[in-house]
Order: sequence, then C-alpha cells, then structure tokens
Amino acid sequence: MLENEAHTCPRGEVAAGSWRKFLLDSWSIFEIKVIVTRRHLLWHAMGSLIIPLSLFYWATAIAPERFETGFRILVGTLILGIGQAVGANVGQWTLMDRFTRRLRLLITMPVSKASYAIGTLAYGALHAAVLAALVLLFARLAGADYDIHWTMPLLIFSVIVTITGATLVVVSLSPDLNVGMITNSMLGIVFILLSPVFYTFDDAPRLSQWLGYISPFRYAADAVEKGFNGQMPSSLEITVLAGSALVCMVLGTMMLRWKDL
Repeated sequence: MLENEAHTCPRGEVAAGSWRKFLLDSWSIFEIKVIVTRRHLLWHAMGSLIIPLSLFYWATAIAPERFETGFRILVGTLILGIGQAVGANVGQWTLMDRFTRRLRLLITMPVSKASYAIGTLAYGALHAAVLAALVLLFARLAGADYDIHWTMPLLIFSVIVTITGATLVVVSLSPDLNVGMITNSMLGIVFILLSPVFYTFDDAPRLSQWLGYISPFRYAADAVEKGFNGQMPSSLEITVLAGSALVCMVLGTMMLRWKDL
C-alpha cells in the first residue's frame, strides 16, 4: 500500500546517503501522511479548530475592551491552535506509525531518521499553516485590526518545529498507544494553556509565571504580539525560540526508535 502511495526511487538510482535521496525520502513521508489525512480533511480541520476557536470567542466576549488593549487573546488562540494542529495530527499519525508497525515498513524503504523527521515536520507545518490562516480570518471577522511583521512566519515556524520535535520525543518514550495519546494531548493543550500565552507574564498567576521562565511558548507569545503591532521581536525572544526549535527537533530525531521495532 505504501509503495503505491509514495513515489520512491528504485534501488541504485540514487546513492545511499545522498542529498537527493534524503529529500525524496522526506517528500515520500510527507506525501504518505497527506494522502492518508486528506480522506478525512474536514474532520481534521474541525478537530484542530474547535478548542482554540471556542476559547477565542469566549475570551473576546468577556474581555472588557476586546482588542483595544492588545492582541494577547489572538496570540494565545494562534499558538494554542498551532499546538493543537501539530500536536494532534503529528502525534496521532506518528503514534499509529509506531504501534501499528507502519514505521517498520517505512524503515525498510529504507528511510533514515532524519528523512522521517523532516517529512513529519513538513506535514505538521502544512496543518499549522491552514490553521493559522483560519484563525486570522476569524479574528478579522471578529474585529481584530492587526498588522503582520515580516518576522512572524519565522516565529510561527519556530513554534511548529519546537512542537514537532517535542511530539517526536513523546512518541518515542510512550510505552503504548493509549499513554502516547494522553501525554501528547497534554503537550499540545495543557502545557500551552498553563504558559502565559493568553495573558502577559506580569498578569499571569504564580504557577504560570514559574512555567513562563522556561516555556518557549511564553516567549513566542511575546514575540508574536509584537508582530501583530508591526514591531520586531527582541533578541532574547529570537534566541529562545531558535534554540528551543533546534534542541527539540534534534532531540526528537535522535530519540526516534529505529532499532527496537
């Protein structure tokens, strides 16, 4: 089945370890996941939107000044939506790859860890891009008049990379499918909600402030809020986001279970 859904090169046509093979393998992983997902595309979109969009309209309804004092509600919705889209879709399909033995078939293509990780990242980025566009559209309809700084796509991409890498770590550490689903949901929703993303660090409860010192989502929220005001993020925010993206993705790739299947 997988051979019919992905375009792979015949053995010997591309030298093992070459950049061309690496890119083609990454594309094959991306293509397989997209083909499987598009059969139920509407349900995947609704599943990713329902929680962040519900919180967005609830928060804007009770906020006394809506968007006049800033875009923190929109920022929180965007980051939570990306976490939900990437965490749920990447986590779900990667867990299924591992525990239904699909990953064994992918390895025998053969595909490297890095190709699998990059293909998975591209798949998550596609979901996140669609989700972000929908959130911004609904926010505009709700009355948010925002600007988008040129750094915002890079900031959002760093969040996508961080969540994808962390999801790969969770999938690799999960002892079974059910535990993996639970812990992955906690990563994509609970950890982000506990971080200061819907409100500023100064307004956060004590627990959220403690978590905010180490949570990359707090720095992402601060940077994206500046982007909505047409401002450049600080060097600290850029450094934290770039560092967390690099560390999470490298760690997630290294921890992929490639030998004990």
